[in-house]
Amino acid sequence: MNLLLFTKKAKGFALIEVTIALCVMGVLASAALPLFKAAVSYSKTVQTRRALEYALRSLAVYALENDRLPWAAPDHRGLENEDEKLIVGVLPYKNLCVEQQVVQDGYKNDLWYVVNPKLTMWIPLTPLSRQYDPFLAIRVKTNNFRVIQEDGSEAIHFDPEADDFGAAALIYIPPKSRYALQDIVTTDGAGYDTMIVIKVPEKTSGVIVRWISRNNIRTMLGLSYKDRSSPFNN
Repeated sequence: MNLLLFTKKAKGFALIEVTIALCVMGVLASAALPLFKAAVSYSKTVQTRRALEYALRSLAVYALENDRLPWAAPDHRGLENEDEKLIVGVLPYKNLCVEQQVVQDGYKNDLWYVVNPKLTMWIPLTPLSRQYDPFLAIRVKTNNFRVIQEDGSEAIHFDPEADDFGAAALIYIPPKSRYALQDIVTTDGAGYDTMIVIKVPEKTSGVIVRWISRNNIRTMLGLSYKDRSSPFNN
C-alpha cells in the first residue's frame, strides 16, 4: 500500500494573508510607538524631578553642616574648586557626599548648579558660636539673584519682611533642547556683587528650574527664626 495516499499535504499561508497580517502588525506598532515614547519620556521626567528634590535637600543639609553653600564644580567630577569660585557649573555632588547617579537626570546627565556667591563663604569665628562675617550674609539683597519667566515677569517673589533671598538653583536641560545653559543663566559683575538672572523658558520646552531660598533651607531643616544655631537664620 502506498503510504503517500494517507499523507496530508502541508497547507501554507497565501501571500495575501501574510500581507494582511504584516499590515495589521504595522498599524498596531505605529499606534503603540508614540505611547511607548511618551511613557519613556514621562519616566525620565519623574526620575529627573526626584534627582532635583534629592539634590536640593542635600544642599540644605550641606548648608547646615558647613555654614555655607558649595561653589559649582567645573566639570563632571563633581568637586568644587575653591580657587576658581564658580557660581555656575555642575552640581558638586562629591562635596554633598552623594552618589553621582542619585543626582543625575533621567538621561544620566549631571544637573547644572547656580549659587548665590554671598552664601558660599561663611566665616565661623569660633566653633561654638558659629559667628560669621555679616558683610557676606546680612547685606545680601534680593535683586542679586533673580528668576524670571521667559516673558520677563518675575518667577520668584521674595518677601522683604521675611528677609528671604535666593540661595541656589538647579537646572535641567533635556537632550536636544533648543536651549543652552548660556541662554538661561546670565551674570553681571564680579565677586560677591555678581548679579545672577535665571530665565525660565516656557513650560513646553522641557527645561526645569528648581530654586532654593534661605527660607526654603530653613523649612527643609526644620529651623525656626529663633534658632540661632545656623547662620541661615540670621
